[in-house]
Amino acid sequence: MPIGPPQFSSPGSLAAPYMPPAEAYVWVSEVVAGRTGGSAQARIVEMVPTPPLTQNARAAYLLADQLAQGRRYRSFALVNTALLGNGYWQYYMTLLTAPVEIFPPALPLMTEVWQSWSISQGEMNRRTAQAMLTMQETNRIMQSTVEGRRTTEWHQRLTGMTLQGRWVIEDTTTGQRMERSQQEINALFERFPGRYRVVPSDQLK
Repeated sequence: MPIGPPQFSSPGSLAAPYMPPAEAYVWVSEVVAGRTGGSAQARIVEMVPTPPLTQNARAAYLLADQLAQGRRYRSFALVNTALLGNGYWQYYMTLLTAPVEIFPPALPLMTEVWQSWSISQGEMNRRTAQAMLTMQETNRIMQSTVEGRRTTEWHQRLTGMTLQGRWVIEDTTTGQRMERSQQEINALFERFPGRYRVVPSDQLK
């Protein structure tokens, strides 16, 4: 999304001086939450720089906490901020997010979905894997998942869904669950940050 020069700033508007990824993530989260009278209270837990996605830009993987409708969420995000000229700059963000209490079991499945969306799949998957290995918490989660993964009927169903490119997601505001394609999930995650989550396989029983 484009961000305007600071002289165009007004309550709820996206106008501010250029910010690097971590600072921009916190600021945008607060502006978006403020539009509905809330406060994201976003906090960066860990950050790993990565090569920028565009020219005149900076990029980083972030592990962050924030509030959404009074509930605490944890997110693993890729943020790219780029100078456009004349005081304008671009903010790009894609993320995996879930309530903090289910983030560890949900992360591996969300990662599989996320990696399939990549613009340059091989390169982006490599970057994501490197970032997760570098961050202490995500590394711990992924290692424990590998060690404890079970080949149950539900895991087999999950594998089948992965091959078909379809996943069960949940609207965290209503509790409604639905099966959607990768493209549909991507669109929902970008349009409604923090509202939808991928349902872990052990919660599909």
